Amino acid sequence: MKLAEFKKHKKDVESWQQEGLVAVSQRRLHDVQSQHNLLQQVHQSRREEINQHVQKLKESHSESVKRQDAALKEFEKQRQQLKEEKEKRELEMEQKVADIKALAKSIGDAKTSLLAILDGCQHKQYLTEAAEKTKLLMRRLAEQADHLAGNAHKSGPLDDILHRLKDIQEQSQNAMDHSANAESAISVQATQGQGTAAGSGQRATSASQDVPAGQEGALAAVFLEYEQNKKLLADVDAKLQPFIGNQQMKKLRFDLQRAVNTPINAISPVSSAHLRDKLQRLRALLQGQTVEVSGKRVNPQDVPEGVLFCKNLVAKMIARKAEEQVSSSHESAFAIAAVAVGLWAEFPDVGKLLMCHLQALCPYVLPFMPPRLPQQSSADYHKSLGYNVEDGTIEPQDKYLRRMSGIMRLYAAILITAPPQGANHPHPHGIECAWIWLSRTLNLKPDPDITATAIFDMLQVTGNFLLRAYRVQFVKLLHALCKLFLPKLKEVAAGSGPVSRLETFLETTMRNSAMIPQPEGYLPPQFWYS
Repeated sequence: MKLAEFKKHKKDVESWQQEGLVAVSQRRLHDVQSQHNLLQQVHQSRREEINQHVQKLKESHSESVKRQDAALKEFEKQRQQLKEEKEKRELEMEQKVADIKALAKSIGDAKTSLLAILDGCQHKQYLTEAAEKTKLLMRRLAEQADHLAGNAHKSGPLDDILHRLKDIQEQSQNAMDHSANAESAISVQATQGQGTAAGSGQRATSASQDVPAGQEGALAAVFLEYEQNKKLLADVDAKLQPFIGNQQMKKLRFDLQRAVNTPINAISPVSSAHLRDKLQRLRALLQGQTVEVSGKRVNPQDVPEGVLFCKNLVAKMIARKAEEQVSSSHESAFAIAAVAVGLWAEFPDVGKLLMCHLQALCPYVLPFMPPRLPQQSSADYHKSLGYNVEDGTIEPQDKYLRRMSGIMRLYAAILITAPPQGANHPHPHGIECAWIWLSRTLNLKPDPDITATAIFDMLQVTGNFLLRAYRVQFVKLLHALCKLFLPKLKEVAAGSGPVSRLETFLETTMRNSAMIPQPEGYLPPQFWYS
């Protein structure tokens, strides 16, 4: 009995022990599990913190890289700007040096031309001591110009040298004008007893072209320029004659003519890109580069006279566009003028040749009306005035005036059209030449029809710009035209259509406070950047 109870008690104790061990194990397992869960939470929290920290580091690195990239880009931009500014300064310096050399050459050419004209003048017997003084003055001015041009980088700031050279150029021009005034007997003698053109296409007259007192100097100054241009054109023709007369060069001449005519005939204001293309084609040709035309490649430097041939032909073709195209389409003058100014700015000799060819077609671009020479036929005299003469038949007056109007309008358009090279590039023949032209015209004896036509065209094209440039002085000039010059025109051309048109234009302009609208078709400076 007791043994059985003992065994049962023992069994219960063992059961209790087993249950206690299980309970302890479960508690320990629970504690371990809790600690494990806690550690996992801690680890998870640390991982999240680490991930957040890593993300922040990545973002910080990305921002740092962006800042560095931006700093590098800004540095590169500043470096490029400095480089461009340096290149711009170098280009400006090169341009100023080129302008200095061009001015010096212009002064030298003026000296050479003046000496040649005075020494070879057909009225040399009228020269006095004043002419010799002018020669000495021109030689001295040319020497000063050569010295400044030869020592441009040593003589001080280039702007100062440019101003000094412009002063010398002005002095040289004054010297020529003073010489013209002093030697007015040359042109006066040349004009005494000569007739002037009058009537409808056949205006031969026996009236003497007397020069009023005080106007001889102005006439003589224009006469000198007229003779200079004639001589230059004759010299160029003489230099080109061996090439033009060589039959073996016929194919090359034809190719060069096409290389000139193709872009010139395609000139139109359709877009700035279109005009730049035509300008670039002509520029490349005049620079002596190989160009392609109609699938063929041609280089003007294949012969010594090639570049001069092209320059002369470009000037001649542009002048012809004036009488053939501008005469019937006034607006077309400005696209042609844009190309002409672009070439003139880069090739001054092309501009000079253009003036020579314009003068040959219409001497009133100076303005100058050649006197009738002794024994000169009516046909030859009218040719010198710009009339077309075929088989002895002189061109009708209306056709003559229409052609002269086209030439004057192209010349006037050139004076107000900005160079495509930009505002920093000086205009080779700007608005000041319109003022000179009008001043000269006021000092010359009026000629029927053509004088009124030329003044009207010049004012209608350049008047808006003359008012901006000269303001009150331009108003005074218009007043002088109305009160002093117009009555003289009426005296020699009563009832003339061109004179009546000019009178109406001047009256309207004065009523509008000298305001003249911009001409139709005008291409503003920003056209080149559109």
